[in-house]
Amino acid sequence: LGPNRWRQYRLRFGVEHSEVVISIGPIVNSALAPMDESGQRVARVKESSAVRYRIATVLTAMGRLREARDTYRSLAATKSSSQPQSDQEIADSAAEKAAELDRRIPKLAIRMQDNPPPEARVTVDGAPIPVSSTPRVIELDPGDHVVAATGKGTTASEKTVSMAEG
Repeated sequence: LGPNRWRQYRLRFGVEHSEVVISIGPIVNSALAPMDESGQRVARVKESSAVRYRIATVLTAMGRLREARDTYRSLAATKSSSQPQSDQEIADSAAEKAAELDRRIPKLAIRMQDNPPPEARVTVDGAPIPVSSTPRVIELDPGDHVVAATGKGTTASEKTVSMAEG
């Protein structure tokens, strides 16, 4: 904001409500000079490796392992020798975290019977899954998921499956 003028910002990651809370403090003028309107502009939060790493950590705590893993992977992919040492260390740690989450993410194999009924349709949590007699492995976050199947001339079926980490 300029000499003798500053504003305090505080970031808080709320796991309970899946949110990032940004508190913006008042403009402080340490020279006690009157402030003009430019001091009242809306602040922008600059994205950084440290912030993205923290967001991935919060996603992990919330059980959103796939999204956390993908965030860590994208951080690891940004590593370059031209980065500050701290960002390189974050990228290295992010690669380790992504590999760890790969092992923790539950996988569900779905296979349609041979000769499926016409217009067969399978969904997991409402998202369509391609119908195939070859097992199709999909990654899911831990928790309960609804697998549904329908087909022309058949009774619709729905089953809730509980997926645990590992």
